Amino acid sequence: MTVVAPSWHTPTNEDGWRLRDPNGGQQTFVTAHPRYLVHLSRRCPDCLIYLRALEDYLIPKFADAGTVIDCGWYDTIAHHQIVHIADARGGR
Repeated sequence: MTVVAPSWHTPTNEDGWRLRDPNGGQQTFVTAHPRYLVHLSRRCPDCLIYLRALEDYLIPKFADAGTVIDCGWYDTIAHHQIVHIADARGGR
């Protein structure tokens, strides 16, 4: 995914980012709140802590699965916006 523009993230009612998937598909463009993403291009302490926590949790659990794992934490809603399921609101 590549950030292409700022965009309003409806599920959180906050500024977000419009993302483009270079592989295209049904949802070439989606919008996500920055807290759903990890900064990989710079050394962001918050992101490194978050990424390390995910690695500590996910790698032992799914390391030998050999497939894409859906933990059910995120979803794409009708507005083509990525949302953490805990932030989802009915009808939005």
